[in-house]
Amino acid sequence: MTTSTHSIGRAGRLAATGLLAASLALTGCSGGGTTVPASASTAASTRVVHDEIGDVTVKTESTRIATTAPAYTTSVLLLGGADKLVALEENYGKNEWIKEKYPQLADLPVVFSSNQTNMEELIDQKPDLVIYASRYGTDTLAQLQDLGIAAVSSRAGSKDSGYDHLDLVRDNQAYLGEVIGGEQATRAGNYADEFDAIRSSIQERASGLADDQRPTVVQVSETSGSLEVNNGSAIGQELITLAGGVNAAADASGESAGPSGQTKIDPEQLIAWNPQILIVDSQAMADDLRGDSTYASLRAVQGNRIYVVPNGAMAWAYNGPEEYLAMQFFAKAIHPELFEDVDLAQATKDFYGSYFGFEVSDQDLAYLFKLSDGQTVADVFTR
Repeated sequence: MTTSTHSIGRAGRLAATGLLAASLALTGCSGGGTTVPASASTAASTRVVHDEIGDVTVKTESTRIATTAPAYTTSVLLLGGADKLVALEENYGKNEWIKEKYPQLADLPVVFSSNQTNMEELIDQKPDLVIYASRYGTDTLAQLQDLGIAAVSSRAGSKDSGYDHLDLVRDNQAYLGEVIGGEQATRAGNYADEFDAIRSSIQERASGLADDQRPTVVQVSETSGSLEVNNGSAIGQELITLAGGVNAAADASGESAGPSGQTKIDPEQLIAWNPQILIVDSQAMADDLRGDSTYASLRAVQGNRIYVVPNGAMAWAYNGPEEYLAMQFFAKAIHPELFEDVDLAQATKDFYGSYFGFEVSDQDLAYLFKLSDGQTVADVFTR
């Protein structure tokens, strides 16, 4: 029996493949009520958006944008706003793969670095919108406000207690599209619809799994020689659970390595958990885990169940717009048989082509999925 393959992606293709049943209706997530007219005299050219920062007056369509975090830059690129960017943060300036796709990024000044702002350079770029990360502090924010430069972060109330990380990714994308305006608003609405469809289809398939069919998983990274895992407060928890796995590190506590729920652990803790699957951030780490006798007894090592999360515009699995693809990656890694017909290579090509506007080559797939000569994306998930 031949299994047809498809990507969980554009709404039309989903319907054609039959993966989504009629019950999985697309739900628009443009977030009505986010914006209101400013005043009678300025309504034609400005709006007021309700942001975590407060009520912010923005242009009807922003055309000169500065970003302070990789997820924000990725959001602007995904929405087709590359030519609206005028200043970047330091990490994006180091992303050679995405700079190859957008050569104009190499000419943009890096004004946000190590939680410091080059305000003089930023002013020279004349931004009409700064998408702002709180780590740059209230002083910089106050300076922007005093200069009359609109600064936004995320939709007001989006980070209230108990928020869902995946919902936040979707809502942030929709919100930023609304804030920027123009074509970006339409693209953001499409993204939100498709994001929900992908999530629902994975959830529907995995919902019938018995407890003993849900493998234990740890998403682990390494910084300065220390192991870090995604605990129960991280987006990794939601990705693992959505795909039908159990996060063995859900209760991990200790020193936090950042805002994404990474918690430092020692090797003995990882060995004690003995997960069936490891999802890691780099090929180097995968190679180290396979080659270090310390971890030889791990079920994930013995079963060759170590998967490297792709790093595209940014790392797929850390609260950026590429969670759209990360949901499918985790599904195939955790339950390769259940999601065997999901063509992640095609999904990747469709996603970057439709949203970012560039063609993904075989060479790009090899880079993203760390493929060896002759290996295909499907081979990554073959046991």
